[in-house]
Amino acid sequence: MSVRHADRKRTAAHAFSTLRNVGPAARADFAVLGVASIQQLAASDPDQLYASLQSKVGNPLDPCVRDVFAAAIHQARTGEARNWWTFTPERKKRQERSELRRQSTTATPEAAAFLGYSAPSRSHSGMSR
Repeated sequence: MSVRHADRKRTAAHAFSTLRNVGPAARADFAVLGVASIQQLAASDPDQLYASLQSKVGNPLDPCVRDVFAAAIHQARTGEARNWWTFTPERKKRQERSELRRQSTTATPEAAAFLGYSAPSRSHSGMSR
């Protein structure tokens, strides 16, 4: 490893150490993701970082990792330090809505109406009857 690369890693680690929820594991995750500065982190999306990290490591990750990313990004953007678990309810609600949407695309028209979604037409001609 070059001296210059080692200096950049130390500088990034120091910058991230000012964030409440970022410890050695999160710093290692950011390194794998190529996130090297608070500014870069602030411009990131927690869902995209989480998906990218899962893809890079090739294993499912605990969803709380996404919440840690959300907390770090929030602090990088606003300066407000919140505990990572305060981001968990929002993630769970979004996952639930996403699951309901996924179900509605495969649901019968009656089930979709019950869920409050419109199911795709079952007509083969593309026109409703």
